[in-house]
Amino acid sequence: MIEKVYIMTSDGHFSCRMCEKSFKWKGSLTRHMKYECATAERSFECNYCDHKFTQNTNLLRHMRLKVCLKANKSHK
Repeated sequence: MIEKVYIMTSDGHFSCRMCEKSFKWKGSLTRHMKYECATAERSFECNYCDHKFTQNTNLLRHMRLKVCLKANKSHK
């Protein structure tokens, strides 16, 4: 038998087995497990620094705000 990756709470929410955060929708838990939970793989890497992200949108925001470029300028 396959073990569920979530626990159904008494109020009908879906709770993550890894960190116990709970979500109203199962799809939100699925996104959490894939991109946010500690077990998520950080596969989106910045070309200018060593930062890695679980979601492409976070990498794009990092690049748009030029966080890594600002950090590199302050170290010079």
